[in-house]
Amino acid sequence: MTDEAPEPVSWDPVDPAGLTLAEVLSLLRARCPWAAAHTHESLAPFLLEETYELLEAIQQHSEAPDAQSLAELKKELGDVLYQVLFHAAVIDAPQPHTQPTGQAAPPTSFAEVEQLLKDKIVRRHRHVFDSTAPWTLEEVEDMYERTKARERKAEGRQAVKSSFDSLPRTMPALARAAAVIDRAQRMGRQLQNPPGASAEEQRIGHELLALVQEAHSRGVDPEKALRAATEAAEKATLGRSAHERG
Repeated sequence: MTDEAPEPVSWDPVDPAGLTLAEVLSLLRARCPWAAAHTHESLAPFLLEETYELLEAIQQHSEAPDAQSLAELKKELGDVLYQVLFHAAVIDAPQPHTQPTGQAAPPTSFAEVEQLLKDKIVRRHRHVFDSTAPWTLEEVEDMYERTKARERKAEGRQAVKSSFDSLPRTMPALARAAAVIDRAQRMGRQLQNPPGASAEEQRIGHELLALVQEAHSRGVDPEKALRAATEAAEKATLGRSAHERG
């Protein structure tokens, strides 16, 4: 007895004009072999890459705010949104397939993501929707933190032990150091370095942290400053190499 060959998959053409973005992604997941095979984990590198491309577009538009850089910024915003929609489509159809099934899952997750985000924004910004006069920045920040604490309690999550706990440890080290220093300042505290250790790695780490503190005190974004210095060094190195070859 031999195994019968699977029935060939077929489907009717679809006019994309009347589809929502979520429906487009659901159809991709069902009909495109590349999209069908992905998982949240396999998509993660694309989200990271697109995020960095968006950051670069933001920087370019800040340096040269013209129509071309604005168009590029909009394109990169769309690419990041595409990743969000893709992850929502994976939630709707979590099982990856080596071959497209043609059966599009109902695209419900993105609508849920939208509603969750809307509810959170409204909940954390009652001064925008319920007030009749402006709030001070201090009042807004206090209300924001108290609202987040209530949310954690309602969700059964452990209370944040410190203002630093909500900063992901997967952030780039330089950016996280700057965020920690900023939060310490908002807490009215000076960031304390532990006693210096003899290990070379720890010594360099303490020196880097001290430089980030100095940048913060002078109003300089250390990530942006290091990026600019690195780019300048790249150009200088390439220029010298070209000069030596000439």
